[in-house]
Amino acid sequence: MIPRKALHGAFAFVAALFLSAAAHAQLFRAYLDPSGSDANPCTLAQPCRLLPAALTAVASGGEIWMLDSGNYNTGPVAVTKSVTILAVPGALGSVVALGGDAIVVATPGVKVALRNLVIVPFPGGGGTNGVNMTNGAVLTVENCLIANLPGSGISVNGSTIARVTDTTIRDNGANGLLLGNGARGTVTRTTVSGNAQTGVLVGGNAANTTTADIADSTIDGNDYGVFAFSGAAATVVKVSVRDSRAVNSVTTGLIAQSALGGAATLSASNNIVSNNGSTGIMAMSAGSKVWATGNTVSDNGTGLFNSSGSFESACNNAVRNNASNVAGAITSLGCPPTSLVINEVDYDQVSTDTNEFIEIYNPTPTTKSLAGLALVLINGATNAEYLRVDLSAAGSIPSGGYLVIASNTVVVALGAAVIRFGPASDNVQNGAPDGVVLFDTVSNLIVDSLSYEGSITAATIAGAPGTYNLVRGTATTFADSNTVPASLVRLPNGINTANDIVDWSLSSNPTPGAANVP
Repeated sequence: MIPRKALHGAFAFVAALFLSAAAHAQLFRAYLDPSGSDANPCTLAQPCRLLPAALTAVASGGEIWMLDSGNYNTGPVAVTKSVTILAVPGALGSVVALGGDAIVVATPGVKVALRNLVIVPFPGGGGTNGVNMTNGAVLTVENCLIANLPGSGISVNGSTIARVTDTTIRDNGANGLLLGNGARGTVTRTTVSGNAQTGVLVGGNAANTTTADIADSTIDGNDYGVFAFSGAAATVVKVSVRDSRAVNSVTTGLIAQSALGGAATLSASNNIVSNNGSTGIMAMSAGSKVWATGNTVSDNGTGLFNSSGSFESACNNAVRNNASNVAGAITSLGCPPTSLVINEVDYDQVSTDTNEFIEIYNPTPTTKSLAGLALVLINGATNAEYLRVDLSAAGSIPSGGYLVIASNTVVVALGAAVIRFGPASDNVQNGAPDGVVLFDTVSNLIVDSLSYEGSITAATIAGAPGTYNLVRGTATTFADSNTVPASLVRLPNGINTANDIVDWSLSSNPTPGAANVP
């Protein structure tokens, strides 16, 4: 039999244990309010004032609710547990960068979500970045404004996942969003604008893979828009941008660059890339690779630019109205030809130029009408038209067919249409530079052009407004010969990558009216 006094003591001891546990139990949901006090337990009835107190009170995996508009920190906020920090709808929850980063996440395995917050610097307070994550599992940023930080808006480094949705990151002194050294990020319905360096910088310099997928977002007015950068041979960077706008960059809208040959890959699809000061989309240096499809690339310095990397362009990219539409070797994939091309030009012969000819080829699957088309020759010394040949009289060119405009002595292959020059010789000038234009006199548009022995970029054509750039991509460096038989040719026959330095070669076997050969 147990004495009554002993039982009473045991019950008292157990009750004390439960009371002690209750006193130290952490909250699933902690509350903050401008009228609260950090001496409070952070409950709805007795909210705390600042984030550090709420982070102490909340359980791992819990939530911190900001109940009203106000600022909720006095220095860097170190988040060391999994938590969601949010301002309730209608409230403006402010976290300032003061004496360092506004929010710091550096604890392995934690999952941190930020929702409906405004993260800005305290004036003169020595702030740096908005959110800086150097360790952890997942960072989620939703419906936030992150602006005017001296450093980056969001910086995520290491093997972490970052998800940014419906957020504005603007006017920061470094990058809008930095994903580095093994991070994996997604950016959706987000505006990244006015950042002094890069809107979204994805890169690293270690042996790891860093990725970013950007969709339905606006990247506007940064120095660089989206930058995929590999800084070491073993660094792999993969970035995709789709259904977005990369516009008004000081330098380049979308770029992949490799410093030491590591793989930097950029996939761009269905974007508007416009009004970027230097380049729309660029692959820069060996190891960089760009794949572009369905983009509208307009009003940039250069539309598509490959500088020693790999650049593959689908035919459904609309590259128009750039100062230069393409530069460098752009590989066009799956592109059925759609227009006539200037296919072969022999402007210089041994002794007197009596065997001059210009060949037009139809690489398309349908017959092409010549109505309204003219062959216009441009004097590079004056940039002005010096000769015009109306092609309408030839009617049309069948698929795979040729039209040759030639001197009377040129023997043209059987089956090709021919228009003869009037004078017997010296119809086509010998360059340094000069140009040939296949011109639509109805629309005042160039169908095809060739600038040889130099670049003509501001040609004037009689009756047409403005000036015309005769160089497609980079000008060819080949020149006709006056010592041996030769001609400038598209090789393989009819190739048209919209880049003259790739398309044109010098043949020692002129073939007027037939397929080109070396």
